[in-house]
Amino acid sequence: MKRAVILSISIILLFCGCSTKTYSPEIPASFENEAEVTSGDFSYKCKICRNEEKTISIDILSTKAKGLSFSYDGKILSFKNNSLTYSIENKNLDSSNIAILLYEAFNCIESTENSQASKTENGFKYKGKTSLGEFTLYQNDDNSYRTLIFPDNDIKISFKSE
Repeated sequence: MKRAVILSISIILLFCGCSTKTYSPEIPASFENEAEVTSGDFSYKCKICRNEEKTISIDILSTKAKGLSFSYDGKILSFKNNSLTYSIENKNLDSSNIAILLYEAFNCIESTENSQASKTENGFKYKGKTSLGEFTLYQNDDNSYRTLIFPDNDIKISFKSE
């Protein structure tokens, strides 16, 4: 009788353990990738970098803003174009700035306790929320990034595959 009860409990625990599968893909602490940013009907190409200190840097590669660079470290947004530089503190920032969006999205994913990704056909999907609203980040099986979407604000960042 005891063996039957123990066997039954073991089978139940085995099936319960198999029903929920969690994924914990690697979130690279730093990366550099070209991307296309689309907001409504407007789009531009850029190079996005994230360093070990979590600072996001953007170099514009197309449109009339080509040559403009900006970065965000969580406190200050800095712009640079040729020899001109300008910095703005947090309290005066527009949350739709692409550097701020990226910074907040990656920090959200990294700071969520027990952060779990759901498996997609060719990678992983993360969901979260920033000061601008909800987002979805798609990551490839090789841990490179594919797309970051802010659906309520019609913003999409498509990372160039290497």
